[in-house]
Amino acid sequence: MRRHHVFMVVVLFAGAHTLALAKPSVEWEVSYGILEGQNAEAHPHYVLETADGGFLAIGDAIGYEEGWANTPGCAPPEDEEEAYQKVLLVKVGRDGEKIFQRTYSSCPGHQLGNSFYETADNYVLCGSAGQRSFLIFADKATGAEVDRWTFDLGSGSSGCEFVSQLSDGRYVVVGFAEAEDPHNSFYAEGVGRIGILAEDGTLEVAEALPEMAQGYRAAPFEGDGLIVAGLGIDNRVFSAALLAISPRGADGPPIRVRWSRTYPGGGGGDVDHMFGMDLSENASAPAVFLTGHTSSENRNWDTLTMKIDPKTGRELWRRRVGDPRGFDGRFIHDEAWGVRATPDGGCVVVAGTGDEYGEYSECRGGDCSDSWKVLLVKFNAAGDVSWTSLFGGPYGGSQGGPVWQDGAWIPRGEGAGELSDWAGEDIALAPGGGAVVAVDNGQFGFLKLMGVYD
Repeated sequence: MRRHHVFMVVVLFAGAHTLALAKPSVEWEVSYGILEGQNAEAHPHYVLETADGGFLAIGDAIGYEEGWANTPGCAPPEDEEEAYQKVLLVKVGRDGEKIFQRTYSSCPGHQLGNSFYETADNYVLCGSAGQRSFLIFADKATGAEVDRWTFDLGSGSSGCEFVSQLSDGRYVVVGFAEAEDPHNSFYAEGVGRIGILAEDGTLEVAEALPEMAQGYRAAPFEGDGLIVAGLGIDNRVFSAALLAISPRGADGPPIRVRWSRTYPGGGGGDVDHMFGMDLSENASAPAVFLTGHTSSENRNWDTLTMKIDPKTGRELWRRRVGDPRGFDGRFIHDEAWGVRATPDGGCVVVAGTGDEYGEYSECRGGDCSDSWKVLLVKFNAAGDVSWTSLFGGPYGGSQGGPVWQDGAWIPRGEGAGELSDWAGEDIALAPGGGAVVAVDNGQFGFLKLMGVYD
């Protein structure tokens, strides 16, 4: 494969000014995906700071040994792929030390850990196994499974993407049902669904999410109201979608829709995918931030971020950012998965950037287009780009060694490794201006940064 060495940098910031502000610095990086040498890959999907100051991430582990994920008493899987996957939960301390590492398995089936919610007693895990939705209650000290609720959000294959809790103690989940591609959690080609479960696990409500093909995130808003974000679809045109709803008790309709909006691309494209959402806690300037990626108005996937008024659903601004290393944008995927609102009224977005095309590869200064990187983009309240920063390292993480940032190894010198594929899957803010990024480096990485926000 021929590599072209061209020394030029072009960054696409569509519709945004770029401000020359200080970038974040690396504090530590650790990876905890290997489970007694059995599994070959592990991928985080969601991360948060816990009440005790640690960091918890959920995802999945994949092994290639026959029967690795089988549970005693289960029938053999019909699909070989289904035999090798488990839900993985990893908790680390403030300095990255491992507190626990747990897997959860059921009878063979596509098993995914998608998100969790922290209560006073447990971490409540949300995902899918065997084409059914689940909530797993995990002990906060050890991660041990305490209880499990399995349920169907609708007919056919279903999955739970996100879980939260209402003030009356019931759990609300969003996800999908009727999936045509049940092995794909990102877009299962189904219909968006919402469920409400009583404190004893009874599924009290299972309703369709209007105009949504898949629900991804939900957040409390104005009492027991919820903002639900997902993938909107209309005549095979995909867009970000938001609903403001109010769950009701047994005496009224299960779900009352306050408002519903979709946000189609403006350039005639037919694919805008939304995967991340966060609500600003600034009471004087409330906002919803959405992020994902788009093929509207551009040659390939770019990150797409929007700021929305949560009271009306009105779009305040939208920004595309793509090809941060200045390669051939026709071949570069910039895929955003997570966003967090920051105290300045803006947000920080996490993504992965790289190419997946056999016919194209380009290198500059030891960095190549097909070596994927973590991409962070910081927006201020007006939608201006404060800074972008790229991070990478060897397969499986640096394990305490140097991390590649914006073209240089940090710290410099001995220990720098060969660059492999890293991608940002989610981000959680940390005290003092820091953040932890869930890194897909093949082995379930945590990347701690400082100077992410003021």
